Amino acid sequence: MSACAPPGTVSPTLARHDLTGQALAAQADFIAEESTRMQSGFDLARAPLLRAAWFARGNAAPDELLLIAHHLIIDRVSWSTVL
Repeated sequence: MSACAPPGTVSPTLARHDLTGQALAAQADFIAEESTRMQSGFDLARAPLLRAAWFARGNAAPDELLLIAHHLIIDRVSWSTVL
């Protein structure tokens, strides 16, 4: 029995967070909290093992894209290729 889902059976997801209208400090706090939540929820028995979140920050700051991958599916060298 495999703990990984067969290729093509899990659709990638992108969480979208609209932070426009919030103060910069509140935006930073939310992004930090969401980053921690996304990292702590990995389970090798369940997909996805790669997560993404888009933070729309409005005119206050540039938008941000957060990519988080379980350390077993990507290594430090591979990240340089992704980036």
